[in-house]
Amino acid sequence: MGPKHAACNDPVENGGIRSGNRYECLKGFYLNTAIYVNASGQWQVFYGNTSDTKSMQCERVGWNLPGTSLTGLRVTAMYCHEANLWAYVNCGPTDVNFDYRTLQFEFYWFDFPTTLKHYTCYEGESLAYTLNAVRTYGFGKKLFCGTNAATKAREWQWSTMEGTETAPIPFGAKMSCF
Repeated sequence: MGPKHAACNDPVENGGIRSGNRYECLKGFYLNTAIYVNASGQWQVFYGNTSDTKSMQCERVGWNLPGTSLTGLRVTAMYCHEANLWAYVNCGPTDVNFDYRTLQFEFYWFDFPTTLKHYTCYEGESLAYTLNAVRTYGFGKKLFCGTNAATKAREWQWSTMEGTETAPIPFGAKMSCF
């Protein structure tokens, strides 16, 4: 990562880690808020529910929030919150168990909180569920709260990243990344 740029201060943080010129939320967490001072010297708050940003990148002019137009910021505080898989979906939290600290969260907030979100694994890992001591892998798949075609009930499903080959996750399974 190289040495820290002088333009990037060390913000008060919660739930993340700074490594050189990058600050990133830990696995199982997402960027909730960043408090910064704008070019006019006014305090501003960036709310993570307006993008799927999970990190800050330090440039010579200050902190940048990837995926947004915010650049050259003097960030004073950065808060990553623990991601809750069922907080924004209509699927039951007890239908499927989650090893949520291993999952990567892809939030799409365009019409928060109703937009369907999906969950994947970090690079080099595969989504899988375990049921009755048998593990079923889903390489290159995403996990989401979908609608059962026959019953129209909401249920946990997975599919390819393109949205094809959709299948339900069995009731009582444990989702994780391996």
